[in-house]
Amino acid sequence: MASKPSNNSNMVVFPSWKPWRSEPKGEPMRKEIRLRGRNWYANTRFMGELLQDCLDTSDEKIARRRLEHLKTMIERGEYQVSKKKFGELASQYLNEVLIRKSKASQVRYESIVRYHLIPFFGDTRLGEVDEMVKAYFDEKSNLPESSLKKHARVLRDIVRLGDKNFKLPAIVYRRGFYQTRFLSEEELDHVISCLDDRYHALALLLAHTGLRLSNAINLNWADVRLSKDMIEVRQSKTGDFVRIPFTEAVSDVMRFRQRVRRMDGKIFDVTVRAFQKAWKKAVRKAGLDWIPRPHDLRHFFCSSLLNKGVDHLTVATLSGHKGVNLLKERYGHLTDETLRKAMDTFNGCRQPVAN
Repeated sequence: MASKPSNNSNMVVFPSWKPWRSEPKGEPMRKEIRLRGRNWYANTRFMGELLQDCLDTSDEKIARRRLEHLKTMIERGEYQVSKKKFGELASQYLNEVLIRKSKASQVRYESIVRYHLIPFFGDTRLGEVDEMVKAYFDEKSNLPESSLKKHARVLRDIVRLGDKNFKLPAIVYRRGFYQTRFLSEEELDHVISCLDDRYHALALLLAHTGLRLSNAINLNWADVRLSKDMIEVRQSKTGDFVRIPFTEAVSDVMRFRQRVRRMDGKIFDVTVRAFQKAWKKAVRKAGLDWIPRPHDLRHFFCSSLLNKGVDHLTVATLSGHKGVNLLKERYGHLTDETLRKAMDTFNGCRQPVAN
């Protein structure tokens, strides 16, 4: 009932309270949060978004504050972004961004995305990525700093497809190259014997030339000088031109391959991804007590030459390294046998002169 007007004609008269047409009759309002186990969960819809997130607390007051924070994120458009999954953006990166880069970058970055980032972050939502960055780089700390910086750049570019304001947390890189295990000749032979036949030739070429996988797969007959038993190719990573004489194994591969040449001039009909999968399968089958990568075939080449007494400058020239110091740091793993031979040489030089 409306209130009766008083003698004061300036007083505003309000109508009596009436329920909204949409207000349920005889039903309590739905709680915006609900307790499940020990935690409170959002249980409402706001601006068209269904909120059912775990609020990670058993305290109802804190839960309500966190719910309000989620609503604020929705108003700013941040909530929708945080719910996007890393894997979806990684696919977008591969299909839309990577194709605009150079072929060498496409090969390198696709490998980083498919074999490192996606397996680790998987279905992680963007709002949780920054919390996992440190764990990712701790797990990959055995990789060189230069490689990890590429991982960081690709990770940032992928997340920014969903959140333009994303910034990577500070990353502390370990300096230098810390690999201390290299393929032995016996291990190499064992893994190659477990490879599918179609990949044997490529694996031998990698181990006997030190070429990077992308370079070897894209090797063209125009890069091969059969009359000189020489491969002359520009390194995809550094752009340096290298000349690598044939070993007996490489000579056999080339002469066998030249019998049936492809129309496009390529020597191998293999993709990077296919070889990586085949190599991984062969390593498991070989039952080694560690997991060498395809890139360890390049390590094998450089380390073997150094252990057989080839000087660092020559090895750096063959492998296309910019400097001798980097070569020493990265591949200068000398076996006990090599060190023992060095001491035998020293001992021979120090033999006392007979009276």
